Amino acid sequence: VERAVSQINLERKHSELRQRSAFFFDREDRILEDGALRYCEGLSEDNSYLRRLIASRISREKGESVYLPVRVQILEPGGSLKAMERQTRRDVFQNIVDEIIGPLPIKTIIMMNEADEYFVLLLCMKRGKEQERVLLLERMEKGLFFFQKILQTTIALYCGDICESEDLRASCVPLIRLEKDNVRKE
Repeated sequence: VERAVSQINLERKHSELRQRSAFFFDREDRILEDGALRYCEGLSEDNSYLRRLIASRISREKGESVYLPVRVQILEPGGSLKAMERQTRRDVFQNIVDEIIGPLPIKTIIMMNEADEYFVLLLCMKRGKEQERVLLLERMEKGLFFFQKILQTTIALYCGDICESEDLRASCVPLIRLEKDNVRKE
């Protein structure tokens, strides 16, 4: 009887662990994004979320890539944007970013904040391709049109410097100040 009770308790604990694991597995991307965003904004010292997020989304060898952080502030969310669920909004943003970048050999990571007032876009490019930054920035300027036309949303872009993954925090923190200084919301 004691073995049967012990076995039942063990199976119950195993079932609980499976449920917890499934819960965190379903939310892993969001947890990684939130932690990475907190680190990039200077709110946390733990860079493990950012490292893990980069490793899960970009398959390049360490030291092979450089990053360009861009903070995208949503100034006037359009009606259709407000009505979308978070994942749908993320997919729409990703599609627009993919359209803007086009054939350039750049990979992207979008980190959305909880309140959906902004998102941080990490543009990952191969080392030695930094000269494409100018072309990329021109494309992003034209990309403002996509947000206005498709989502009836006005955004502002704040672009950091190309840097190593270890320097992303130092490149992202000044972008917050740029956003706060945009009092005219344009």
